[in-house]
Amino acid sequence: MPQISTAVFKAVFTATSRANDTEVAWGLRGGLKKLRKLVGAAAVADYLTDIPTDTERADDLEMAHAHLAYGVLAKRAGSRLREGGIVISETHSEEGTKETYMTPEQVKVFVAELEAEAMEYLEPYLIAETHESVGGVEFSHPVIGCGQC
Repeated sequence: MPQISTAVFKAVFTATSRANDTEVAWGLRGGLKKLRKLVGAAAVADYLTDIPTDTERADDLEMAHAHLAYGVLAKRAGSRLREGGIVISETHSEEGTKETYMTPEQVKVFVAELEAEAMEYLEPYLIAETHESVGGVEFSHPVIGCGQC
């Protein structure tokens, strides 16, 4: 399966149409780099092929990739691709739309949640050397049959 497109990413995460495609693509590349670091180049290369050898793993990697990319974008911009930040609520009136945004601390918690969710998808595929703490959770599970176990 090819890499997630910017259009699909924006649709899945309900990003505003004002979100810059270049910025989203940057986040997707960053998420892919994190994914490669966590599960290895071979697993990611297989995920990116038109017909992956392990379709279940490819589906899980796609989900993890999307969450890692969102985390990259949130860390970089401190926002959900809106000019003012991550919107908590919107109030519409005759005077216009008022948006309330996350605080910097709420953004940190949100990013940790995204990374923790990505790790749920990645855990079965983590390479033996991986000892990352994501979202306050330590992961160090090797891939079964990886040759490093």
